[in-house]
Amino acid sequence: MRTNRIVAVLVTALGLLVSGCASAIVPSTITGAPGQVPRPSLNTDFVKRIDGSTATIPLMTAALRLLRGTDDHMKFNTTPAAYDRLIARDANVIFVTAPSKEHLAAAKAAGVQLEVIPVVKDALVFLANKENPITGLTGKQIQDIYTGKVTNWSQLGGADTPIIAYQRQTNSGSQTLFLQLAMKNKKPMEAPGYHKIFTMSSLVDMVSSYDNSKQAIGYSVFYYTDEMYVKDNVKLLPIDGVMPTRESIADGTYPFTTNYFAVLRHDSAADSVSRQLIEWCLSPEAQRLFSATGYVPLDSSHLVPPDSGYGYDGSTLENTTQSSGTGGPVGSKVVQTVGNSQCDDCVKRDLFGNIRVELPGFALAEASANLWLESLPAAKVLEDSYSYVEVVQDLLVIHHHVYGDPFTSHSAVFRLVDGHRMALSDFFYDGVNYIDFINRNLLNEATNSQLRLCPEEYGEMEIICHGWRLAPFTGFPADTAKFSFTDNSVELLFSAGNPFIGHRWGDVTVPLGLPNDLSPYGVGWWRLEKVQVGNYVVEHVVSDYLGVNPHDAFINQVIDDWVMGLDGAGLVVTSWQASPFSPWVIVRQTGSDGGIKQTAAFDWFTGRRVS
Repeated sequence: MRTNRIVAVLVTALGLLVSGCASAIVPSTITGAPGQVPRPSLNTDFVKRIDGSTATIPLMTAALRLLRGTDDHMKFNTTPAAYDRLIARDANVIFVTAPSKEHLAAAKAAGVQLEVIPVVKDALVFLANKENPITGLTGKQIQDIYTGKVTNWSQLGGADTPIIAYQRQTNSGSQTLFLQLAMKNKKPMEAPGYHKIFTMSSLVDMVSSYDNSKQAIGYSVFYYTDEMYVKDNVKLLPIDGVMPTRESIADGTYPFTTNYFAVLRHDSAADSVSRQLIEWCLSPEAQRLFSATGYVPLDSSHLVPPDSGYGYDGSTLENTTQSSGTGGPVGSKVVQTVGNSQCDDCVKRDLFGNIRVELPGFALAEASANLWLESLPAAKVLEDSYSYVEVVQDLLVIHHHVYGDPFTSHSAVFRLVDGHRMALSDFFYDGVNYIDFINRNLLNEATNSQLRLCPEEYGEMEIICHGWRLAPFTGFPADTAKFSFTDNSVELLFSAGNPFIGHRWGDVTVPLGLPNDLSPYGVGWWRLEKVQVGNYVVEHVVSDYLGVNPHDAFINQVIDDWVMGLDGAGLVVTSWQASPFSPWVIVRQTGSDGGIKQTAAFDWFTGRRVS
């Protein structure tokens, strides 16, 4: 009865009884029996046939690590793609938000019936910039904003400024929830192309860092904004006087409460592994695990505090926030020893697979690198490892990768002139609190421009080329040795099984440029501020971390001059090709569909167009 009632409520909420798609959902026999439930046995082939949304990646990662000891081979393709794969029988079970009308129509057309089982709770939440004086909204005010009835914050007791109401693209999980829970299937106004955001992270960024962000409102799901993509300058708005919290979502007092669901085809066998996995997900053991991961369990009695994240690589609250650089006086710069290059002939192997570095003219650095290699058991693996050396400014950087399941990486950096092994503190001026800079910015797309270099086709799977988010990042300790260096950036290594980032191959590195005003190696850091230029939202460059670099105004004017020659309206995104010799600023005009229409590149120093 419990499951039948949930399905009936779901169908009614979707308005499907009228649309004729109700037959795509059928009641499930999975009820979530109380007490201990056997842990299912999941093989690799089955894991490859699990799919889901961005916001449920940490949920299934936690489950697989407990059940299998690893989350290897897990790949979530976002809500629309997950439903497509399930309906096409390419996936066995998916963990997603509720199906949209389009999803259910596709299932009905394919002759597929779906069982939709709540697994954990979540909520649709509305976001505003912390500088917006609005302290909350009612459900009716939300509808008035998004139907265009209310267009200025002063109508709601706020400042006399226009409301910029962002939406997500059709069929995304959060857009489906928005239409069902907030609009109650009332038709929202059509959003201009640059107000329709294609990823959850981008929507949060627009509310947090856009030049007119104090005027903005947007929406997401609670778990994503509270656990996966936290922004200091974004606030969640109370709705009808109730703030979205784990407790108000668990007890149902917050009005826009929803669920994440396990969805499977009705014709799945009664003893299928899919059904066993879902039964376990409803068990007290799994519900407490999901709660510790940051989700809201179905029953408030299973609420437990989320894991802090401290402990990884010896991290504590103190050593992730306090440090002092040792890289020399502020303003001193590195003396270039040789040109940057990858030294293909510097790594040798003997017949026994032992790896040696040979770097003529730099005997001390060569000796230090070889001592480090000898300390690695993996250095003697002949067939399944690969090493290479880079000479970057005055440094020797050595990388040693071991192929396997999982893929593992080791790196070390040595000063060419004396063989000194570089500590992370050596990359920052004396006294600079470098670990605070790193941990604040490493996984922040608004301030780490290198995260934007990931392929755009990955859509909602933000930073997929560097892994995907699992939990709020509490940071590396100041004395971590898990780093490398290349092209004016430090690269921090997240080992397989870390609590913050998952990756389908194993170890993964995330780069962070070094600011000119913090580091003797600094050239490659910048952040972006969105401003309005004519009919375009344009990303301007900010290249110093603490102060203002006068050169920024020059290069931003170059960007603006190019933008003023564009037709239409939309967004201009900016990126950086870092090099100490020829850094470029690259700007791209995007269309309403997110596709690139025009591109230009300018020399950072001269402003001359180079491409």
